[in-house]
Amino acid sequence: MPHYIDKKNLELFSKHKVFTEVEMRSRCEVHLENYCKVIRIEALTMGEMVRKDITPAAYTYLKRLSETAVAVKSVCPDLDSVMETNLVRQLHTLTDSLYVSVSKLDEVIAKVPYKSAQLKQACYYRDKVIPIMDDMRKAADEIERFVGEKYWPYPTYGELMFSI
Repeated sequence: MPHYIDKKNLELFSKHKVFTEVEMRSRCEVHLENYCKVIRIEALTMGEMVRKDITPAAYTYLKRLSETAVAVKSVCPDLDSVMETNLVRQLHTLTDSLYVSVSKLDEVIAKVPYKSAQLKQACYYRDKVIPIMDDMRKAADEIERFVGEKYWPYPTYGELMFSI
Protein backbone atom coordinates (compact mmCIF):
# COMPACT_ATOMS: atom_id res chain seq x y z
CA MET A 1 0.00 0.00 0.00
CA PRO A 2 2.71 2.58 0.67
CA HIS A 3 3.70 2.40 -2.99
CA TYR A 4 0.16 3.27 -3.97
CA ILE A 5 1.07 6.88 -3.25
CA ASP A 6 4.55 6.89 -4.76
CA LYS A 7 5.23 10.02 -6.79
CA LYS A 8 5.16 8.17 -10.13
CA ASN A 9 1.80 6.57 -9.29
CA LEU A 10 0.30 9.84 -8.12
CA GLU A 11 1.43 11.49 -11.34
CA LEU A 12 0.11 8.65 -13.51
CA PHE A 13 -3.36 8.60 -11.95
CA SER A 14 -3.57 12.41 -11.93
CA LYS A 15 -2.37 12.70 -15.53
CA HIS A 16 -5.07 10.34 -16.78
CA LYS A 17 -7.65 11.93 -14.47
CA VAL A 18 -8.40 8.67 -12.70
CA PHE A 19 -7.83 10.06 -9.19
CA THR A 20 -6.46 13.27 -7.78
CA GLU A 21 -3.54 13.14 -5.38
CA VAL A 22 -5.89 13.82 -2.46
CA GLU A 23 -8.16 10.95 -3.55
CA MET A 24 -5.16 8.61 -3.87
CA ARG A 25 -3.90 9.50 -0.41
CA SER A 26 -7.39 9.09 1.04
CA ARG A 27 -7.85 5.71 -0.60
CA CYS A 28 -4.48 4.55 0.70
CA GLU A 29 -5.42 5.65 4.22
CA VAL A 30 -8.78 3.86 4.03
CA HIS A 31 -7.18 0.63 2.76
CA LEU A 32 -4.57 0.70 5.52
CA GLU A 33 -7.23 1.37 8.16
CA ASN A 34 -9.33 -1.51 6.83
CA TYR A 35 -6.30 -3.82 6.87
CA CYS A 36 -5.58 -2.96 10.51
CA LYS A 37 -9.21 -3.48 11.54
CA VAL A 38 -9.48 -6.84 9.80
CA ILE A 39 -6.22 -8.16 11.29
CA ARG A 40 -7.24 -6.94 14.74
CA ILE A 41 -10.63 -8.67 14.50
CA GLU A 42 -9.02 -11.87 13.23
CA ALA A 43 -6.39 -11.83 15.99
CA LEU A 44 -8.95 -11.24 18.74
CA THR A 45 -11.21 -13.96 17.31
CA MET A 46 -8.29 -16.37 17.09
CA GLY A 47 -7.37 -15.73 20.71
CA GLU A 48 -10.94 -16.33 21.80
CA MET A 49 -11.19 -19.57 19.79
CA VAL A 50 -7.99 -20.85 21.36
CA ARG A 51 -9.01 -19.93 24.92
CA LYS A 52 -12.65 -21.03 24.77
CA ASP A 53 -12.61 -23.97 22.36
CA ILE A 54 -9.27 -25.43 21.29
CA THR A 55 -7.45 -25.47 24.64
CA PRO A 56 -10.40 -26.98 26.56
CA ALA A 57 -10.84 -29.63 23.85
CA ALA A 58 -7.15 -30.50 23.95
CA TYR A 59 -7.13 -30.76 27.75
CA THR A 60 -10.30 -32.85 27.79
CA TYR A 61 -8.66 -35.25 25.35
CA LEU A 62 -5.42 -35.19 27.36
CA LYS A 63 -7.41 -36.17 30.44
CA ARG A 64 -9.02 -39.05 28.56
CA LEU A 65 -5.64 -40.27 27.28
CA SER A 66 -4.15 -40.04 30.77
CA GLU A 67 -7.05 -42.00 32.25
CA THR A 68 -6.60 -44.65 29.56
CA ALA A 69 -2.88 -44.94 30.28
CA VAL A 70 -3.55 -45.30 34.01
CA ALA A 71 -6.29 -47.89 33.38
CA VAL A 72 -4.05 -49.96 31.09
CA LYS A 73 -1.22 -49.80 33.62
CA SER A 74 -3.50 -50.86 36.48
CA VAL A 75 -4.88 -53.83 34.53
CA CYS A 76 -1.55 -54.90 33.06
CA PRO A 77 1.35 -53.45 35.07
CA ASP A 78 3.90 -54.93 32.67
CA LEU A 79 2.58 -52.84 29.73
CA ASP A 80 4.22 -49.47 29.08
CA SER A 81 1.28 -47.55 27.54
CA VAL A 82 3.81 -46.10 25.10
CA MET A 83 1.25 -44.76 22.66
CA GLU A 84 -0.82 -43.00 25.32
CA THR A 85 2.27 -41.62 27.05
CA ASN A 86 3.76 -40.28 23.81
CA LEU A 87 0.44 -38.76 22.72
CA VAL A 88 0.02 -37.09 26.11
CA ARG A 89 3.56 -35.71 25.90
CA GLN A 90 3.14 -34.38 22.34
CA LEU A 91 -0.32 -32.95 22.90
CA HIS A 92 0.72 -31.33 26.16
CA THR A 93 3.73 -29.71 24.49
CA LEU A 94 1.61 -28.38 21.63
CA THR A 95 -1.10 -27.10 23.96
CA ASP A 96 1.49 -25.33 26.12
CA SER A 97 2.96 -23.78 23.00
CA LEU A 98 -0.48 -22.55 21.97
CA TYR A 99 -1.06 -21.12 25.45
CA VAL A 100 2.24 -19.21 25.31
CA SER A 101 1.41 -17.92 21.83
CA VAL A 102 -2.04 -16.67 22.82
CA SER A 103 -0.47 -14.82 25.76
CA LYS A 104 2.08 -13.23 23.39
CA LEU A 105 -0.73 -12.30 21.02
CA ASP A 106 -2.60 -10.53 23.82
CA GLU A 107 0.58 -8.61 24.71
CA VAL A 108 1.34 -7.43 21.18
CA ILE A 109 -2.28 -6.45 20.49
CA ALA A 110 -2.20 -4.33 23.64
CA LYS A 111 0.86 -2.52 22.27
CA VAL A 112 -0.53 -1.57 18.84
CA PRO A 113 0.52 2.04 18.20
CA TYR A 114 -3.03 3.41 17.77
CA LYS A 115 -1.96 7.04 17.89
CA SER A 116 0.50 6.53 15.03
CA ALA A 117 -0.12 6.86 11.32
CA GLN A 118 -2.06 4.06 9.63
CA LEU A 119 1.05 2.84 7.82
CA LYS A 120 2.92 2.40 11.09
CA GLN A 121 -0.03 0.47 12.55
CA ALA A 122 -0.29 -1.72 9.45
CA CYS A 123 3.44 -2.50 9.60
CA TYR A 124 3.10 -3.35 13.29
CA TYR A 125 0.29 -5.80 12.55
CA ARG A 126 2.30 -7.31 9.70
CA ASP A 127 5.54 -7.63 11.67
CA LYS A 128 4.33 -8.41 15.19
CA VAL A 129 0.78 -9.79 15.16
CA ILE A 130 0.62 -11.96 12.04
CA PRO A 131 3.75 -14.03 12.84
CA ILE A 132 2.26 -14.98 16.22
CA MET A 133 -1.04 -15.84 14.54
CA ASP A 134 0.88 -18.04 12.08
CA ASP A 135 2.55 -19.88 14.98
CA MET A 136 -0.81 -20.33 16.68
CA ARG A 137 -2.33 -21.71 13.51
CA LYS A 138 0.47 -24.26 13.13
CA ALA A 139 0.09 -25.42 16.73
CA ALA A 140 -3.72 -25.61 16.46
CA ASP A 141 -3.45 -27.61 13.22
CA GLU A 142 -1.08 -30.06 14.91
CA ILE A 143 -3.36 -30.35 17.93
CA GLU A 144 -6.27 -31.09 15.60
CA ARG A 145 -4.32 -34.04 14.20
CA PHE A 146 -4.08 -35.62 17.66
CA VAL A 147 -7.38 -34.76 19.33
CA GLY A 148 -10.18 -37.26 18.83
CA GLU A 149 -12.91 -36.13 16.46
CA LYS A 150 -15.64 -36.16 19.10
CA TYR A 151 -13.57 -33.78 21.26
CA TRP A 152 -12.69 -31.30 18.50
CA PRO A 153 -14.99 -28.24 18.62
CA TYR A 154 -14.91 -27.41 14.90
CA PRO A 155 -15.56 -29.33 11.70
CA THR A 156 -12.40 -31.07 10.50
CA TYR A 157 -10.92 -30.37 7.07
CA GLY A 158 -12.24 -33.74 5.91
CA GLU A 159 -15.75 -32.91 7.07
CA LEU A 160 -15.63 -29.57 5.30
CA MET A 161 -14.35 -31.03 2.07
CA PHE A 162 -16.27 -34.29 1.83
CA SER A 163 -19.56 -33.86 3.66
CA ILE A 164 -22.65 -32.12 2.46
